[in-house]
Amino acid sequence: MSLLRPLLLCWIGWVLPLGASAHDLWIVATSEGQQLRAEMNFGDPGRRDPLIVQRLLDLNLVTATGTVLMREGNLEARQVGERPVLLSEPFPPPATPAVLAARYDNGYWVKTPGGMRNTSKRLYPGATESLWSTKMAKTLIGPGANHIVVGHDLELMALDDPFTLRPGQPLRVSVLLHGMPLTNAEVRVEDGTSLVADKDVSVYRSGADGIASVPIERRGTYVLAVEYRAEGRDPELAASDQYDATLAFWLH
Repeated sequence: MSLLRPLLLCWIGWVLPLGASAHDLWIVATSEGQQLRAEMNFGDPGRRDPLIVQRLLDLNLVTATGTVLMREGNLEARQVGERPVLLSEPFPPPATPAVLAARYDNGYWVKTPGGMRNTSKRLYPGATESLWSTKMAKTLIGPGANHIVVGHDLELMALDDPFTLRPGQPLRVSVLLHGMPLTNAEVRVEDGTSLVADKDVSVYRSGADGIASVPIERRGTYVLAVEYRAEGRDPELAASDQYDATLAFWLH
């Protein structure tokens, strides 16, 4: 049984039509006996894909007092229903509020006449569309975990504690790009389990202050996701850099 189920500068991004929807990385904290495991999921609203272990840069358990590095442990690929997931080694439940955090390098992509290819412009210099893609994920464990800043390039920070909100109350979420508020960002809200069409995903935009208001209307899992695309820092490899970030939590 899971403990956490599929758990002011104005930046303006520009978007290429490369790919129909963004793949996201999100983490679920599942219980195994008296211990927990980090369950990493990858995909978009209507599809799930397996993760490539070598692309997982790091996996950390972050508390107010320190960080436990979990990436070097054994990682187990497993099929959970229709979801291919990657599981960490078991670890004891943290005694204080904590965040599971991970980063995943999804590599370079170019568009060719035959479809998308997982390579850079160095090998396909004639690509009319190209990007480098990275994924970042956070999962809150316990009341107070929303105050923990991980410091990802793109990060969702819950300004309210979702574990103390009543149904019907809004959750204010700050969208931060390199630590600065991101204006007009689309925050998507999913449950991390159901397969849905892109058009059916609820979306909430951040205001001039970089804050979006997300309604809390049910119990269960929430996976909040945001995407940002900017001009590539190395145009010889990719015309754009894409950042995707998620924030997950489970409400009893």
